[in-house]
Amino acid sequence: MKTYAGLARLFPNSFPAKVFLIAFIGTHIPLIATVYFLLAERGGVMANLEICIVMLLATLIGTAATLYGLRAILQPLFFVRDAMEAFESRREKQDLPGQFNDEIGKIMAMTNRLIGDLDLDLRRKKSVANTDPLTGLLNRRGFDQSVPQAAVGAIIYVDLDHFKAVNDRFGHDVGDTVLRQAAQVLTAAVRTGDVLSRFGGEEFVIFLPGGDLLAAKAVAERARATLVAKVQVEGAAVTGSFGVAVTPAAGGDIAETIRQADTAVYAAKAQGRNRVTTSELAGAGMGAISGAQPAT
Repeated sequence: MKTYAGLARLFPNSFPAKVFLIAFIGTHIPLIATVYFLLAERGGVMANLEICIVMLLATLIGTAATLYGLRAILQPLFFVRDAMEAFESRREKQDLPGQFNDEIGKIMAMTNRLIGDLDLDLRRKKSVANTDPLTGLLNRRGFDQSVPQAAVGAIIYVDLDHFKAVNDRFGHDVGDTVLRQAAQVLTAAVRTGDVLSRFGGEEFVIFLPGGDLLAAKAVAERARATLVAKVQVEGAAVTGSFGVAVTPAAGGDIAETIRQADTAVYAAKAQGRNRVTTSELAGAGMGAISGAQPAT
């Protein structure tokens, strides 16, 4: 490391320059010294100027060729550097050639394995951090990372009715089963590309990218009806109150749209639960009744 540290002071930003200096000292200087000695024996440099010019040109050409060759042979190291920088700065995984068996080839192979292992580990940690362990859906953090705040589309806010009573009467194990079954119903109801998450407790939020009010109401109604038909506790149907809100077409504000959809859920509950209510009707103090009669 002492040699490398010394060369690093001379060439702090170039590894090929370090290698070239060693090669130059080891080959060119002895050659130049030998030629100079021979010329001195034949009358000196000025008496053999043509030979000196040829020697200088040959040395310059050899120097350029050496630099070019060093850069070419060290190209795999540059690939390793670029791959590491791409992964560090952009989490972009770039595969390096794996068919070489020399020292540089082994470094590229080890770099591939290292980046692959780190990428897998980071993906697993991100998945765990963004996933609700009970239902397997995105949690609120995962939703926030999946949906930009300026996204345009529709929000469906879902709140299971009387869920606290289920926990109090039947226990949390039954309540957990209801949550998992509700998550399955919602997963089946959403469209490809929609973002479904459990916001916490018995609340779920769905984002429909580019969705309008009509599409969101259709998804919400399909989920509401399926929930009643498929999720039961001792023969009693589990219902949900659904609030729907749409972002402005000119530019979304997801946080505000979620708040509006949540307000619509309160309106749905005030109107008797087990129904779909839009934010417009909630703001007007009315409930948009959809499907079954209110739950008690």
